[in-house]
Amino acid sequence: MTDSVTELGVKLRAHKQDILREWRRRVLLLESAQTLDLPTLNDHIPVLIDDIAEAFIVHGSSRTHGKDVANSASLNDDKTQEAVKSAAAHGQDRHELGFDLAEVVAEYSSFRDVIFDFVIDHQIALSPAIIRSVNTVLDVAISRAVRAFAGLRAAELRQTQEKHLAFIAHDLRTPLNAISTCVALLSSPDIGENESVRASKIVPMLERNVQRIDALVEGILATASPSGDDVTPTTSAREMTVWPIVEQICLEVFPLASKQGAQIVNVVDADCVASIDMAMFTRVVQNLLGNAIKAVGEGTVTISSHRRPGAGKLAITFHNDNGVMPEAHQRRLTEASEADTDETGCVSRGLSIVRQFVQAMHGSVEVSSNQSRGTSVTIFLPERAA
Repeated sequence: MTDSVTELGVKLRAHKQDILREWRRRVLLLESAQTLDLPTLNDHIPVLIDDIAEAFIVHGSSRTHGKDVANSASLNDDKTQEAVKSAAAHGQDRHELGFDLAEVVAEYSSFRDVIFDFVIDHQIALSPAIIRSVNTVLDVAISRAVRAFAGLRAAELRQTQEKHLAFIAHDLRTPLNAISTCVALLSSPDIGENESVRASKIVPMLERNVQRIDALVEGILATASPSGDDVTPTTSAREMTVWPIVEQICLEVFPLASKQGAQIVNVVDADCVASIDMAMFTRVVQNLLGNAIKAVGEGTVTISSHRRPGAGKLAITFHNDNGVMPEAHQRRLTEASEADTDETGCVSRGLSIVRQFVQAMHGSVEVSSNQSRGTSVTIFLPERAA
């Protein structure tokens, strides 16, 4: 009785071009394959057909083809090993051509379907030996191709990250060096000028470079989630008293406020509690308080709190009595839209982060801004953990 696996090997060799033609027809449905010329599209598939046919003819159903090859434990089935080695090269080639991983797997899935359809069309008995042999060889081939593809993709991402970190380090080094120089000049007794003249020249330089660092840090944080603004950050929320956190940040920004003549008034209730992520809430308060101080000039920034009756929400309002917030910035705070990026693009990114963080803590943001009453930004946070 003819071995069904050997019979399949003979017919695969005899009908190689028919198999290739049907496989190409199916693979051309993939987007990345549609622009490829014939040799590039075929790649190693003709070799794969030859090697599978040869292995089936030589060994028949006496061997589960490719099973030993997966662990590199057998050197007897040279043709099967050659087939799966060419699959690894196929994965590398497809990566270079811009295929995604799903398309690489889909190519081999189509090839498997073509082989089984070929078996049925040519009235070859679809025995367990044939099913096992075809599936095992193709499973190993897919594994090798995917491993090669994923390795190149990981190396590509690692290289991109390293370049990005190098740019960040370079961008940070310049303002840090400038700040270091300014500090040295301020502390030097031999500069030949009185302290007030020295400070009037050096302090603006310090401020510019501190702002530059702040902008770089905001940019890094804004791009930390490569998928964009709609990605929800991971939170670790718990019920905390809000007033001490707000008061500590007020003390931290006091030098900035006093320098421009602004006043900060913290009237948040000492006993109010909210379910917050400490790191996120701190960033939110820092951003909103810092923006309010910059906008108010010599006016007053007031931070207050009240409970929304029946809603289980704590409202914290940041109000400055001078200046109107641009509409683009208001949109950044209240909706996931693309606000215009101008010279205040860093501020826009910071406000977008505020919206994301508040939403991640199951809260919301409201803005009220007009020339007569100034600007109020209110964040609503749950008082109790969900």
